[in-house]
Amino acid sequence: MIVYVLVNIVLYLCTVRGRNVTICTIMVNGGTLPYEYRKSGPAVDIAIENIKSMYSEVFDVNYIYMDAGLKCSENGFGAIAADVYYNDNIDVFIGPGL
Repeated sequence: MIVYVLVNIVLYLCTVRGRNVTICTIMVNGGTLPYEYRKSGPAVDIAIENIKSMYSEVFDVNYIYMDAGLKCSENGFGAIAADVYYNDNIDVFIGPGL
């Protein structure tokens, strides 16, 4: 399912922004949340690798993972998102933290 969603997002962005698309995920790392990196990060990694292998002729996907630590507030996520958005030219954020 996540591959389908990512492919649709990336294909749309390619029509708007060109061949290169940069995706960022900000996740907590550790703790008991069901979407923390150790539990859901591998699914995102697999989806990104599948997209890269299936569509490498069509577009390039750059993936950036940002670690929010054990517990991150809304302000913490916002600060990380703003920093990576302006410094790395992020096209799309994926994840429950935003």
